[in-house]
Amino acid sequence: MMMKWGSWEELLLGGAVVRHGTQHWTAVAAELRYRTVSPDTFTPEVCEAKYQELLKRYSGSENWFEGA
Repeated sequence: MMMKWGSWEELLLGGAVVRHGTQHWTAVAAELRYRTVSPDTFTPEVCEAKYQELLKRYSGSENWFEGA
């Protein structure tokens, strides 16, 4: 089942990627599972796919997490 990502989950994802990097999706997913009410929906694969989607959406924008 596809989950709907809200702004809060996207912000949590961005923060987790800043902290853990793009090579540690297990740690990113664990942080999202800990901080949200639907922990079963955040797998490393789901988090990485969403991050890639956000990179495409905000490409060219200086407001996304450039340092990740």
